Amino acid sequence: MPNNTSLDKLIKSVKNNINSNHVIILPKNISKKFVKNIISLENIKNINIFYLDEYIFKINNENINTIRKCDSIYLESVLESTTTLFNKYNLTSEAENILNIIEKLFLENNIFIEKNNFSEDRIIKKLNQNLVSFESKIFLEIVKLWIQKSLDEGTLINKYLSFLNKEFIFFSNCRHYVINSHDYSKLEKIWIEKYLPNLAIFNDDNKLTIEENYYDIKNINSYNSKDFGSQEEELEYIAKNIIKIHKLHKYKRIALINNNRYFARRLSAILDGYDIKINDNSGWLLSTSSCSSYVDNILNFYIKNYCYINLHDIVKSPYFMPNISSEIKNKFLDKVLMVQKNNVKADLLISENDIKDEEIRSLLLLLKNDCNFKDNVTFNVFKDFITKKIKDFDSKDLITNDIAGKKVYEALDHLSSISILKNNEENFLKWQEKLNTYLETKTFSQDNHSNIFYTDIKNARLCSFDKIFISSMNSKNFPKKNINNFSKKNIIYSEFSLDSSIEDAEDIKDFLLLSSNADDISLTFSSSDGDEYLSKSKFKNYVDYFIKDKNLKISTVFNSKKNKNITMQHSFLLDDSFNNLTYRDIENYNTCFYCFYINKKSPKKNQISKISDDYFLFGNFVHAVLSDIITHKINMTSYSDIVKNLLLFTELREKDFFLKNHSPYNIALWKKLLPKIANYFLADKSKKYNFSAEKNLKMIYKDTITLKGRYDLKYSCGNNVCLVDYKTSSYLPSRKSVLSGESLQLPFYTLLDKNISLVEFLSINVSKNTILPTVFTSEELSTSRDVILNTVENIYKHLTEQSPLMVEKNSLGCDVCGYIDVNI
Repeated sequence: MPNNTSLDKLIKSVKNNINSNHVIILPKNISKKFVKNIISLENIKNINIFYLDEYIFKINNENINTIRKCDSIYLESVLESTTTLFNKYNLTSEAENILNIIEKLFLENNIFIEKNNFSEDRIIKKLNQNLVSFESKIFLEIVKLWIQKSLDEGTLINKYLSFLNKEFIFFSNCRHYVINSHDYSKLEKIWIEKYLPNLAIFNDDNKLTIEENYYDIKNINSYNSKDFGSQEEELEYIAKNIIKIHKLHKYKRIALINNNRYFARRLSAILDGYDIKINDNSGWLLSTSSCSSYVDNILNFYIKNYCYINLHDIVKSPYFMPNISSEIKNKFLDKVLMVQKNNVKADLLISENDIKDEEIRSLLLLLKNDCNFKDNVTFNVFKDFITKKIKDFDSKDLITNDIAGKKVYEALDHLSSISILKNNEENFLKWQEKLNTYLETKTFSQDNHSNIFYTDIKNARLCSFDKIFISSMNSKNFPKKNINNFSKKNIIYSEFSLDSSIEDAEDIKDFLLLSSNADDISLTFSSSDGDEYLSKSKFKNYVDYFIKDKNLKISTVFNSKKNKNITMQHSFLLDDSFNNLTYRDIENYNTCFYCFYINKKSPKKNQISKISDDYFLFGNFVHAVLSDIITHKINMTSYSDIVKNLLLFTELREKDFFLKNHSPYNIALWKKLLPKIANYFLADKSKKYNFSAEKNLKMIYKDTITLKGRYDLKYSCGNNVCLVDYKTSSYLPSRKSVLSGESLQLPFYTLLDKNISLVEFLSINVSKNTILPTVFTSEELSTSRDVILNTVENIYKHLTEQSPLMVEKNSLGCDVCGYIDVNI
């Protein structure tokens, strides 16, 4: 690992003066947290890290955070209260960025405002720009506001400029270290050199030679480059490398650079499974935290939709009533769902009288809706409502001890401060939107004592690493540009001739200079389902060109089949739960071993998604009505009797399946279809007899496996025994798929009951007002029955011989799980 970077030199200097007190000054584009984490690994004490403005305020006995908060509250208050041109932009959420632009602008132009020596026209003229864009004109109005505030109340930037412009005598025995002096303004550099005692400046090497219009890449042999067919393969490759390095060399320093936070979160989760922690400097958006989601779910439940879905999300949260068991919570939810008749979207109609269990009733009373959320209120009323619910739900201790939870409370306090200044009122929904918007701009992170760092190119340039992974290198994510919405297209910056600290553009030069920071740099890229906008980054293309032409190395494509050392294989043994099989199990086995195994061992029980699906619920309703007319043995030879009873059972089942006044429109369409349903049962009425519905079928295979099925309708017609399966959704297996052995439901029934001679799908489409039968003879399905028997025999061998099923991750694998079968 190289040891000649600016931070390496700084650490060496500190160690040479270990008994002194040390102050490190950083430019704003460097993370204090990153530098602190790097230094903490060296077990060095007596160090304080500041940005220059923080340090100058500190030595002048001023609280910079108080002044900054006042500025932020003032600007947000002004922007929110404006009812004219500002409304075109979401300026409140961009207030922090706007403040940074103002401060940068004033600092670069040394716009120091003194009451006795002040002229707004002179200051505006000093900017010396002919502003033409609408954005810049808006920004100029904000600048004027800031000039006035600097005069009337004071601002952070004006106070800072007063410190930079006045003579200062500073006595200190601290050793001062400044990193990257070229990233400070001219005025700041003068102050640093003039007033900081015991000063040492460490600048990173930013020189690259140019040959034939190309930057010459230093240490070309440090690079290795790989392309992957999927993000899963890229993640697996990086994770395996880190796990291997960590296992052999626990104290190796690793940098992870990517701008795809979804990719970063997935990689972090994989490594966490191996107890490998990562230091994350930028953190995650506060709005993505489980605590923030919990608060939002509470608000959704009371403000937007007082329904089961939102209730479920609250009760299932670990923050809700932590001392009540999951069993009681599930029992409560089941009871609510039963009373709601599985309608998860309708307002809750459950009352205390519906619940006899005292413990469950107490939860209902706790969640009672007792407020009018359409009234306009102050933010503090809104805040009090949230904090009271958190307290009532016994969530406060968990939230206040949670890193993200503390940030949520800070957000509530911050917005409360702004609201007090304005004393304005909004309804609860508007306040919720403002809170969510604010949370979208804040982050949270957890400190980990680790040698692995999520960082960016600029910060990584400060120190040495044993290994650098630069991943997810597609054109969407590289180069990195964080451009605030207000300065769209960088109009403000270009018209003010201002280099932005907000738009931190990492160019090819920054990227290539990383080769001085590590002996091993891994560049990876994965395609994403052929999306052209996710094409390879120009950074990676640049390096790949030199690797290929100068080192005769070609960037290889990662292939899990060829690289067995990095292929993730799994094997499974079948247990007694596989002694019972349905046609769906057999289809899954023929499609994907992993889906066959996992769906049998851990069947999906996503209750909410099922019952909230109108088609699923309506399909069950239709099946129940058609079963009723068979099981109640009505006269199947009379058209009027059939129609009358279909209508009767429709109305009865409508009450069972749907809440009052919440029946879907499909019910009205179903009633219009009843005459055609009656005609279906009456067709060949002189020949149809022995009707039965919803009965089980089964067959024992070699005294080991039980094949099970359940039909919708069965009847005799002349000498034939007919079996029917109702289809109420738009999906209907094709005739070809049934005959080829791909769709096995109907062939499966003919195997379980040898007396069946005809089988059919009966498609019931209420939207089109049609009933369409698709009929097969038992003889037509002989090939498909052979497929079933061959599959069952294979499963039988796995069971009796205890031979495993083998699968592996592959970009060409199953669309559902990503695995591909491996034949032993």
